[in-house]
Amino acid sequence: MAAAPVRYERMKEAFKKLLDKSFDEFTFEEFASEFGPEFGRTHRDYLLDLYSQFVQTTRSNSELEFEEIVFQNDLKEKLMGLERLIERQPEGSCGVSTAEKMPADVVRGATMKIKGEEKERLTKWLAELEKENDVLRPQVEQKLAEVTKVSSNLRVRKQGYDAMLLAANNA
Repeated sequence: MAAAPVRYERMKEAFKKLLDKSFDEFTFEEFASEFGPEFGRTHRDYLLDLYSQFVQTTRSNSELEFEEIVFQNDLKEKLMGLERLIERQPEGSCGVSTAEKMPADVVRGATMKIKGEEKERLTKWLAELEKENDVLRPQVEQKLAEVTKVSSNLRVRKQGYDAMLLAANNA
């Protein structure tokens, strides 16, 4: 049988760390407190032995269930297939060698390549838009000058009409 795929080993390590964290958070003191303070004091050694058996049995059963889930879902073979698929990719197509990389590193490398291509595309588009702006800028400046001139003329006319109205009202 072939060696277990790297991704499977890392998944198994993550599962064991999860178990460790779970049992770190469920302390003997919490376990003993479930039996009441009096029983905990008088039968501490018995509870310590029971707690150890509980942790060992639960850990063992969890690991067996994990392996059963892996077997039932054929995860080892699927992960080996994934690794073969990734390895068939041309070197550098994802920006990194994938032989011993974490999946997050492979994804990061692939997204960096995509981001670089997108940046290049957007930079070209920006250059095209700036050229269009350069062509349109004189037209906009001309129209703005016309609007400013018309606005100024209207202001002068309004002032003249205001003056005539004021004179007519005073007369």
